[in-house]
Amino acid sequence: MSDDTINGGLGNDTIFAGIGNDLVFGGLGDDVIFDGAGDDTISGDEDDDTFWLTSGSNDGNDSLDGGSGNDTLIEDLSGETPQSISVYVNLGSGTHYIVETPGVGVDTLAGIENFQLIGDFDLDAVGSSFSNLLTSDLGDDSLSGLGGADTLISGAGNDTLIGGSGADSLSSGAGDDLIFVDNPGDSVDAGTGTDRVIVDTSAGLSLSIGAWSGVERVDGGSGNDTINASGYGSAIKILGQDGDDSLIGGAEEDTLEGGDGADTLIGGAKKDFLFGNGGADRMEGGQGNDYFYVDDSGDVVIGGSEFDRVTITNTAGVDANVAAWTGVERIDGNTGDDRFDASGYILSVRLQGGDGADTLIGGTDGDQLFGSAGDDSLVGNGGIDILAGDAGSDTMNGGAGDDVFFISENGDVAIGGDGLDRARIDASVTSINLTLSGWSGIERLTASVGNDTIDATSVSIGMSINGNAGDDLVIGGAGSDLLFGNEGNDTLRGGDSDDFLWGDNGNDLYEGGSGDDWFYLGDSGDRVSDGGAGYDRVVLVKAALSMTIDGTWSGIERIDGAAGAEIVDASAYTQALFMWANGGNDSFTGGTGADSIFGNDGSDTLDGGPGGDDVMLGGTGFDTFIISDGAGTDRINDWEDGIDLIDVSGVSGVSGFGDLSVSVGASTTITAGAETIILTGYTGPLDSTDFDFGA
Repeated sequence: MSDDTINGGLGNDTIFAGIGNDLVFGGLGDDVIFDGAGDDTISGDEDDDTFWLTSGSNDGNDSLDGGSGNDTLIEDLSGETPQSISVYVNLGSGTHYIVETPGVGVDTLAGIENFQLIGDFDLDAVGSSFSNLLTSDLGDDSLSGLGGADTLISGAGNDTLIGGSGADSLSSGAGDDLIFVDNPGDSVDAGTGTDRVIVDTSAGLSLSIGAWSGVERVDGGSGNDTINASGYGSAIKILGQDGDDSLIGGAEEDTLEGGDGADTLIGGAKKDFLFGNGGADRMEGGQGNDYFYVDDSGDVVIGGSEFDRVTITNTAGVDANVAAWTGVERIDGNTGDDRFDASGYILSVRLQGGDGADTLIGGTDGDQLFGSAGDDSLVGNGGIDILAGDAGSDTMNGGAGDDVFFISENGDVAIGGDGLDRARIDASVTSINLTLSGWSGIERLTASVGNDTIDATSVSIGMSINGNAGDDLVIGGAGSDLLFGNEGNDTLRGGDSDDFLWGDNGNDLYEGGSGDDWFYLGDSGDRVSDGGAGYDRVVLVKAALSMTIDGTWSGIERIDGAAGAEIVDASAYTQALFMWANGGNDSFTGGTGADSIFGNDGSDTLDGGPGGDDVMLGGTGFDTFIISDGAGTDRINDWEDGIDLIDVSGVSGVSGFGDLSVSVGASTTITAGAETIILTGYTGPLDSTDFDFGA
């Protein structure tokens, strides 16, 4: 082993130091100098020199001086087996060594601008105030450029790259890398993996990152930053952090998050996610179906041409002036008491309350307003609106337009406005006991599929109330109401005006009020227990019904048949009836009062019943008029001789034509036992063929 002195020439020399403590001078030219074992002193002199350190040359305390050129130190550890060791180099302080390896030296560096490590080892490299090139290989490396326009290149591994104050070029390879930038001129190529860029200055930075690549996330600093990803070709997440930041998305689906300041967030060409976070922020969606997250009452949202959605993230509630927003189709509340005021908003919007007591105010178009768990206030304003209170005792005001209300709780109040307004029990409710206290302006209400009670007693205007399925109790109000039972055994109760009650299927019970009511019966088991005051009418809506009107009925003045062959027996009914058989071969029997019975079309059987002075008119067809004991004086107003028949088989003491007394004047009067029959306006002859005397 000898200590050598080696002098390079004027050209580009390649010099190999020996195993002693050597003194090497590169001289002029771009020299390549390989360090050897021992404590060597190597000077590159002028020009761009390259120094090589290998595994066998790390045991000495070497001094390397690059001179005035752009010099590079390369450390090749590719022949070493990876261990828990790392390499440290600081070009600014002139220090280089291998950490946690006994027996190696500490090298002193001067005038070296660039460093490259070869091998699977962790590198901690720090540049100088000049423009440095720092290159690592396979380890988890840290490269810091400091001053100057640096180039930092890392390989595979989870690396940290810190550009420093100059306009730096930062490139990382595979792995999840962390990259710090502080200059508008910094460029980043992050490679594969999940890579993050952090703005490393509190003074605020303006970055245009459209030419960057491989970056999944950018974090702003504490200043007022502008981070513009226009033209960036991959999905990216940009966080503004502190300060009043401006964040602009790129060509893919981006996530933009403001910080504590008053930030401006602008989405890009596709579906973006914009979080205002703290401060009064302005968020613009751009193209795509964008999602906005609002937590401040001062936030302003500008949607785009597609479906854009706002979600409130503030759990304490916000007061959002939606009228100042544009292009938003849906807003979702949170757990606080939110207020969304879209008065004057010209687009259709869906306002969805959260768990608090929310106030939702629609705009001029047809809106959808949905409450949630709290006691909410919903105002539709203009347009055809949908208002759904959900849980809680909600107040819903439709405003102008033909609005639809969905009711979930007994405490819900629906207030219609101009237009035809409809309410229905929400599909989630299987049965309800609903009192329409405070309701107004609702023209139609539909119950649930279960057993409901709908009480409209306090409603002053006429309503149409549809009982739907189930056994329902429907009570009308002060107006002229239409009450429909539909499926089930329903009870329909009219109010103070002229009401229309339609039971439909099932055995329904009807009760009228003080007006002239109409009862539409569709089943033989239907019954009108009390028609109430006024002139009340029963209409049979299904053909071939067989209906018994007995003492459990009251307050009915008229019965109209359907177009088929109905059987109506009112023999036990005590009030006078007007009975209109309509078409078909009907059988109508009056009660104990003075009844008027009209057969109309068809061959009808008309019976005045057990009492009262009745009037019967058969209409067209072969009609039969039944006279029995106790009938009193009955009139037949359209007798057609040879076509109609008078049945006197139920009159005591009459068994043939000879038992009758017939007198002809302006009309024909027939006396049959104690009964009197007047054929109004008929003066022709009669014989036994006009009567049925029984067997």
